[in-house]
Amino acid sequence: MTDATNSTGNVEGAAVQIGTVGRDLNINYGTPPKRPLLLRVAAVVVAVVVALLVLVSNLGTARRPSDVIAAPSSTPPLASVPSTTAVPVTTQPPVVPRPQPPKPPPPTATQQPAIQQPADPKPANDGPGYLLPSDNDQKAIDFYDNEFHDAVMWDRHPPGTDPSYQPHWVREFTGADVFRIRNEQVNRCLEPVSDGRGDHVVAKVCSGAESQLWRTQNAVQFASVSFGGCLAAVDGSYNNGNWLHITNCTAGRPDQRWRVVG
Repeated sequence: MTDATNSTGNVEGAAVQIGTVGRDLNINYGTPPKRPLLLRVAAVVVAVVVALLVLVSNLGTARRPSDVIAAPSSTPPLASVPSTTAVPVTTQPPVVPRPQPPKPPPPTATQQPAIQQPADPKPANDGPGYLLPSDNDQKAIDFYDNEFHDAVMWDRHPPGTDPSYQPHWVREFTGADVFRIRNEQVNRCLEPVSDGRGDHVVAKVCSGAESQLWRTQNAVQFASVSFGGCLAAVDGSYNNGNWLHITNCTAGRPDQRWRVVG
């Protein structure tokens, strides 16, 4: 060991090595204190405990929902859905009733079809028979069997007289009071005409023309639908061959009053 000078204080002398001196002097310093070691161990233990606590806490909060084992339940949990999305509800399919055979209709009374009445009921036809003036049973309407077929007054022939058109007149109604005066034996109808021989009535072939239609006037007069006047004997005469014509309807004239007699 190198000598050294002690510069502390005024003591002079040679410096002595501590290790040598201690060994030589046999100085016992005792067991070194253990406090620092215990403190270090305690600190380590505390640090470990804290670390474990932090780890446990982190594990508790970081676990995923799929890691959680739910307690068994009788019904499965409903999934959480946003409030704007309708939650589908599972329902049982509707029970469709089995088709039943149709029931027969209950028996009903037999219904008769409604009888529609015509808007303009027709009276029954009048005839056949003689067409007579109301005040003379011996005279009847007849017509010539020639090219003109002029209707005339003539003596009433007995039934069965041949040839005679007198007992074959029929009033055939086409409406409530509209009819035609038809001779059934030859299918000719009384019709007013106006020609070079004057206004008179002839027996034309029945055609259904309006000029062959007549209307009841004052119950016993026959008024022409086309001409408007009433059937009458010219000058009121019933002489054989006297023409029939249309004239103004006058209720009091006997030659304008007619009847069909069988």
